[in-house]
Amino acid sequence: MDKVIQMIKGLKAKSIVEGKMEEASYQKFEYWCKTSTDTLKDAISDEKEKIAELEDLIAGKTKEKEGLEKEIEDLEQQIAGMEASAKKAEDNRKKENDLYKKELSDIKGTIQAVADAMKALQGAESKTEGLVQAQSSVRKVVSLLSVVSSTTESQINMLQNFADPKKRPDQLAKGDLDKHVDKYDFKSENVIELLKKLKQKFEDDKLRATKEETNAQNAYDLAKASRDNALKAANKSKDKKNKILAGVKTTLADANKNLDNENSDLKADSKSLADTNEQCATKKGEWEERSTTREQELEAMDMAIKILSKATGVRTKAPSNPIPPASPVDFMQIVEDNSNPKMAAISIIRTAAKNAHSKALERLAVEVSAHLNGPFDQVNNMIEKMIFRLMDEQRQEDEHKHWCDQELKKTNVMKDDKSQKIADLKAEIKKENAAIAKLTDEIETANKMISDIVAFKKE
Repeated sequence: MDKVIQMIKGLKAKSIVEGKMEEASYQKFEYWCKTSTDTLKDAISDEKEKIAELEDLIAGKTKEKEGLEKEIEDLEQQIAGMEASAKKAEDNRKKENDLYKKELSDIKGTIQAVADAMKALQGAESKTEGLVQAQSSVRKVVSLLSVVSSTTESQINMLQNFADPKKRPDQLAKGDLDKHVDKYDFKSENVIELLKKLKQKFEDDKLRATKEETNAQNAYDLAKASRDNALKAANKSKDKKNKILAGVKTTLADANKNLDNENSDLKADSKSLADTNEQCATKKGEWEERSTTREQELEAMDMAIKILSKATGVRTKAPSNPIPPASPVDFMQIVEDNSNPKMAAISIIRTAAKNAHSKALERLAVEVSAHLNGPFDQVNNMIEKMIFRLMDEQRQEDEHKHWCDQELKKTNVMKDDKSQKIADLKAEIKKENAAIAKLTDEIETANKMISDIVAFKKE
């Protein structure tokens, strides 16, 4: 019964040791839970903040993209309108130029005809053939005047009367020819004066038409230069906005990609946090359950030891004042057992001591009976318990090392991913800084162009 009690005490001690070891392991696990939970919460907070920033960036870039597309569409319509206006102005200028050329040709022809008529009239002799040639030239002038239509009706009638007289004076005698010719010489002189005036008028008309054509051409050239400058500026602005739009689209695509990555990371980290919380809660419940069970087992062991000690009279605690037995004879009477070789040896020693009345043999029998179970049995039990405990610690350390390796692997993967994201963001920052510098230069160039256009407009 004493061995049973000792065995229960050993189990109790082993249970206490195991409880302390498990408590230490659970404290490590609890520390890991807290660290992992805090890390995941920080990561989730950063990811949510980054997602909010990316969503704001995407919203801003989307509006900027829509605005640029609207501005580009307006510029395209403006460019199309300016091109149509330029084409219309060019067609009108061509028509005006064609009219000018026709008018100039008519005026030149009329001037030439007038000059020819004047020459014919001035060189005509006082005979019918010269007068007929002059009348033919005047008829040609009259036909051209109907085309030019810049003379009065009276002037045309005068010329027509000279070219086609309705009634010639009767030639009464041969000697009357001189009087007849003189009369028409007077009329031809009036026609010559009229033709001179008409020639001068046509020269003025030619000069006027040439000035008007020159002014119209100059006005067209100025308007064309202005339209060309406006068209060039509009095309340049369109190209610049297309470049900006391409950059905005690239930024928007990168932002959407980063947003997808952040959402994926957030989803993964949220799942990891939920799994970690669930695992920690499960472990905590198991730990509390095992702790409660162990406490109940220890209480049951204490109660068993108490009941067995009370029922058998075996002392479980050392006496406050132990008294050795009065005589070795009592031990011989109590533990006499010839079936055990050790007890047989003790019996022989006691018999010899009794026969020889030897005190030394009696002390030897008492010492042997006191160490009957061997002096190293307790030490061996302690060593075995220590071996079991070390083996259990080794097993727990192996499990913890495996868990640490898994966590280090996961942490390294997250670290590499974050490092890559940092590198990508730094590259994006450099790219955006370069874009800012380029846009700044373009703004300065545009401002200079605006000042030049304003100066040109004032001029």
